[in-house]
Amino acid sequence: MHPGGGVQVSPFLRVRDGLHLKRVNDGTGRIYAASQKFRNDLLEREGVAISRMQRAYKAATKASIDELEALEGRIAEREANGEPPSETILWMRQRIIDNIEELGRNLKKFSREGAQITEDGQRQAVELANDATESLVETAAGKKPASVDVGLGWTALPNETIETFVGMAGNGSPLGELFATIPQVTTDAMQMALVQGISLGEGPRTVARRVRKAADIGRSRAETIARTEMIRASREAQRQLYTQNPAVQGYRRQATQDSRVCLACLALSGTLHATDQIMPSHPNCRCVMIPATMSWAEITGDSSIPDTRPEVATPERILAGLSEAEKLAIMGPARFELYKSGKPLLDMVQVKENQDWGPTTNVLPLRDIGGPLRVQPPKPPKVTDGVQVPKPVEVIKLPDNRNPELLLQKFRKIIGVNESQVEIESQWAEYQQRRLDYLSQFADKSKEEQTAAYDKWADDNTELFEDLLSKRTARNQVTDTQRQQMRDLLKSENPLKVKINNDDVNTSLITDRILTKQQFSTLSKYVKDAVTYIDNRSVVNNQINLKGTVDNSLGGSYSFVTNTIRVHLDNIKTYSNNYKPYLGYTGDDTITAHEFIHWLDYRDDKLKKSTMDFYERRTAGDELTRMTLSNTKIKRDKWMAEYTGRAYQEESDGLYETEVNTVGMQLLLHDPLKFAETDFEHFEHIVKNVLGTGL
Repeated sequence: MHPGGGVQVSPFLRVRDGLHLKRVNDGTGRIYAASQKFRNDLLEREGVAISRMQRAYKAATKASIDELEALEGRIAEREANGEPPSETILWMRQRIIDNIEELGRNLKKFSREGAQITEDGQRQAVELANDATESLVETAAGKKPASVDVGLGWTALPNETIETFVGMAGNGSPLGELFATIPQVTTDAMQMALVQGISLGEGPRTVARRVRKAADIGRSRAETIARTEMIRASREAQRQLYTQNPAVQGYRRQATQDSRVCLACLALSGTLHATDQIMPSHPNCRCVMIPATMSWAEITGDSSIPDTRPEVATPERILAGLSEAEKLAIMGPARFELYKSGKPLLDMVQVKENQDWGPTTNVLPLRDIGGPLRVQPPKPPKVTDGVQVPKPVEVIKLPDNRNPELLLQKFRKIIGVNESQVEIESQWAEYQQRRLDYLSQFADKSKEEQTAAYDKWADDNTELFEDLLSKRTARNQVTDTQRQQMRDLLKSENPLKVKINNDDVNTSLITDRILTKQQFSTLSKYVKDAVTYIDNRSVVNNQINLKGTVDNSLGGSYSFVTNTIRVHLDNIKTYSNNYKPYLGYTGDDTITAHEFIHWLDYRDDKLKKSTMDFYERRTAGDELTRMTLSNTKIKRDKWMAEYTGRAYQEESDGLYETEVNTVGMQLLLHDPLKFAETDFEHFEHIVKNVLGTGL
C-alpha cells in the first residue's frame, strides 16, 4: 500500500494448477512483468501526489469538520438541559447551513491547490514514461538475436514536449475547470445529507454525523481526478513516444491479473490500437499500453530471423490464474453464469465518449447484454396498376449548423446529458418524492427499523441517485471550454463580408473619442469574431465605422445615420492571445456583438421583416410597460432578458426597431445551451434568421 492508497500488484502473470499458482515464464509472462513494473513505479508517484492532496483537503476542511464534531457536543448539552428536540433541530440546521457555506468558500481555494498538485503529478508521470518506455519496447520486440548488430533506435521526448502533457484534462480543458466543480458537488452532498437526516426523523447528533461524512465526497473526487489525469498524461506521453519511433506500429491494452480488475478492462485486454488512437479508459483505470513493434526480421530485412515477439495476456490467460471466487467478484453472479454458458466478455462491455474523461469503458447493464435490437425498415407501399405515384415533396434541408433542433442535441452531447434542465429537475423531484413516500411507511417504527429502511433505499437506488447527481452537476457546471465547443458549432462556413474602418474624422458628439491603434485593433477583432457566426448575404453597404465614447450612459451604441458603432473606452480591454470570448453576458466583446447586430438589422431587409413578424407574433396581446428600474418601454412577454422586449416606435410609423436580435445574439454567444433550453423559440429565430438567411 502506498501512502496515498495505491495498491501495488504482483508483477508476475500466473496460471492456476489445481490449488497451486505457478508463475508464467514465457514471453507473455515477461512482457506482463515489465508492464506491471512500470505500473507499480507509476503507483509510487501517484501515492506521493495523493498524500499531498489528502493533506491539502484536510487543511481546507479542518475548521468545518472540527465545527461539525464540536456541534455534536453542543447538541448533547442542549438535550441534557431539556431543550425541545424541535428547537434543537432548528438551531442545528442553521449551524450546519452556515458551516456548509464556509466549507464551500474554503474548497474554492483548495481547488486551485489541487490542480497544482495534479500538474506536479502529471509531470512526474510523464517523466517516468519518457524514461521507462524504451525498456518496455525492447521487451515487446522479443529477444534480440546475437547476429544482429543494429538497435531499435530510440528518440525520447524533449522537456518542452513533456510540458504539453501537463495542466490539461482529458477533455482538453484546463485541470482547474475539473477541480472547480468540487466545491459545488461537496456542498450539494452535504445539503442532501442534512435534508435526508431531518426527513428520516433522525436525532440531531446523527444528522450532524451524516453531514460530516458527506464532506468527504470532495476529497474522493479530487483523488480520482489526480489518479486519472496522471495516468492519462503518462499514456499520452507513451503514445507520443510510440508515434515518433518507427519500430513501434501500435499498442495493445494489458489488464491486471487480480480480483480488482474491471470487467471492461479484462474483456478488452490484448486489443490492438493505432498510435493515434486514445485508449478507452475509466477513472482509476490500471491498464498499461504495451507497444506492438516490428519483428527483428522486419527491422533487419532478414526473413530467416524467427519472430520472438511475446503476446499480450488475453482475457483467457488472465482468468487462468484466478480462482472461481475471484472471477465471481469481477463479473458478478449473473454475468459469471452468462460467461460460463458461452457469452463472450466483449458482449458485456461498451466504449462511450465522456465529457470529462474522453473515450470511456463501461460494463453494460444486464438488460442490455445480448446484442443490439434489429429494426426492419418499413416496406414501400403497394401501388395499384395504372395509378401514378405522386412525386415526393421537395424538402429544403437546413445545414446542420442552422438546424436549431440538431444544434440543441449536439449541445447536450457536449456536456454528456441528453435531457433538458427541466426534465432532470423533474426526475430529481420525483426521486425525492418516491424516497419520502417510501420512508414515511416507517415513521412510527423504531430508530433501528428506520435506519435499516433508509440503508435499503440507498442500496437499491445508488445507481439512480448517482446518475441524477451526475446529470445535475453536468447541467449546473458547464465549463467555458464546453461553451466554446458549442459556439464552434454555430460558426458559418461562408461568413459575411464586411469592411471595418477606424472613424478618425472630426467627432460629431462631445463625448466621442477617436480610437488608438490598439483600441481599434481590439474592437476590430471583436467585430470580426461576431461576423464569423453570420452567413454571407446581400447587405446595403458592407462598411462599418468604429469609434470610442466616454458617455457614461452608454456601454455601446450604433448610429445608422453615421454608420458607426461606439463602445465606451472603459469596455475596450487589450486583446491578448489568452482571450476567452463571451465569458460575461455584458462583457466588452458581447456588447460589441450586440451593436454589430444593430448594424446588420439596418442592412438586411429580409432579416428586419422576419424579426418584426416574430416580435409581433411573440408579444401579441401584451401591453407596453416600463422596464424594472427604468423608463424604457418594453413588451415583457417571457424573454430571458426583459430588454429583449424593447419597442422602438413612432405614432405615425409604428414599430421600426427591436432588441430581439441584439440581445438574442448576446444570450447565444454567452451560453448557447442555456439560451436554447430556456427560450427555444427565440433561439430558433436567431439561428435561422440572424446567423442563417431565413431558409
